[in-house]
Amino acid sequence: MSQPRFDVYGPVHKGLRFLMTELMYELGRADVSNASELTSLGEKLQYLWDILIVHAVGEEEFIFPHLEREDKTIFTKLKQAHDKSHKQIEILRKDFRKITGTDIVDADKVERMLKFTKQYNTFLSQYFSHLQDEELEANPILWKILSDKELMDVISKISSKPTPELRQYFLPYLLRATNHSERVGVLMGMRKAMPETMFSSILSVAEASLEESNWQKLKQTLDTLV
Repeated sequence: MSQPRFDVYGPVHKGLRFLMTELMYELGRADVSNASELTSLGEKLQYLWDILIVHAVGEEEFIFPHLEREDKTIFTKLKQAHDKSHKQIEILRKDFRKITGTDIVDADKVERMLKFTKQYNTFLSQYFSHLQDEELEANPILWKILSDKELMDVISKISSKPTPELRQYFLPYLLRATNHSERVGVLMGMRKAMPETMFSSILSVAEASLEESNWQKLKQTLDTLV
């Protein structure tokens, strides 16, 4: 039986779905009269917007050139989706600032929160559809033209794009959303893309994010691959 091909999209997309769905629930139950709750929610949304942008930029730099050479139709479809999501994110950023820009709780603020939640849910639906397009339409193209080693090099380069702060914020979502082999692949890509001292901090995040049994299994596997 042949081994499955290396998936540049799967693990990161699992983490994004986990993070974005969690925020969907938090928005749905948010209390606009609770200033600290709105501040915390605003910080989480800011992390999300920054993560989505740097994720898209990494794909555009390291994956899009391969797609453009091999299949311009798929490339154009995904590029248009990226351009659209960039614009939607900027609108969502501005609209949430309008909600947190005043301490006055009135019918207008409640209505803005309801409207924002609906906007976010619409964005979520469209973004998840885009993720599926990448997984179902772009992956076969990449598997056709790139070896697993080349795909691992791509993910290593993409992994180097986020700031340490963004990486450490997102990593727990990614690790909790993925299986053991995916965790190994992600962390091996990170190990290749950064100094060992920085990778040690990544391992600390992994240890804090996973159940003890899952962490020990991951650590033992990584130790054998040094």
